[in-house]
Amino acid sequence: MLPQKYIIAVLGDAYEGKTTTINKTFNKLAGSKIISGVTSVWGPLPSPSNVVDFSLTGITKYGLTGFLSQGDQICYTYVNLEKLVQMGCQVIVCACRKRNPDTFNAVAREYDFSIIWIKFDRPKDVSKDEYTDELSNKIFYLFK
Repeated sequence: MLPQKYIIAVLGDAYEGKTTTINKTFNKLAGSKIISGVTSVWGPLPSPSNVVDFSLTGITKYGLTGFLSQGDQICYTYVNLEKLVQMGCQVIVCACRKRNPDTFNAVAREYDFSIIWIKFDRPKDVSKDEYTDELSNKIFYLFK
């Protein structure tokens, strides 16, 4: 169980599966009724068959929880992450490219969030689908 004010940052390079991992995590939380009152902040609501960038909020046992899958362009990531912080999210799950972790460090310092880094380090003998399942399960179990 997490204390409040956490950013869970899925850290990886381009096309490794950051958005897919966050999408799978959200769908597991929604399917298990761990998240409710979901509202899109930007983009479509994710579904198992629709892996695209999105930003949304929902209610979990930690209060308002934000999800941001867009982690490739630092300017958009920062703006959308800032929106989630200003909306009062206690926990934020977001994507981050390995080459651009500074945005998340800056927000954590400014808003007193702690960061949990979920790093992509997929073994060659594990498929991308299996690995994103494994990482999404790690994040999912933080909310149980």
